Amino acid sequence: HELGHFRNRDHLRALGRGIALSVFFAVTTGNDVSGLGIKVSDLALRGFNRRQEHAADEFGLAIVHRHYGHLDEAWRLFERWHEEGGELSDLVAYTSTHPQPDDRIRQLERLAEREGWPTEGPVTGWSW
Repeated sequence: HELGHFRNRDHLRALGRGIALSVFFAVTTGNDVSGLGIKVSDLALRGFNRRQEHAADEFGLAIVHRHYGHLDEAWRLFERWHEEGGELSDLVAYTSTHPQPDDRIRQLERLAEREGWPTEGPVTGWSW
């Protein structure tokens, strides 16, 4: 997932947009309002960040499939977040930069089905 963000240069895009909005507010108001610009840019970019998260999730799932040949337990982390999130998770969903865990699971399941990737197989641990 995080490699997907790096591959898509998401961090650079977000930084550039934040700087551009801060400069815009400074020029239009004539004041140093960089703090306000950062807050407004953060709110404005939340939908874009959700799309970035979906793209990074898909990239990560493709890597898992290529490495293991199946996707068993690939979205278990999102399942745990969903189980532990409860009502608080639903409350902050509107302002969250990340999609809700159950939405991420459904999206990854649809991708696996579309690509014909097996969702069952031997789960192996990593040797550190």
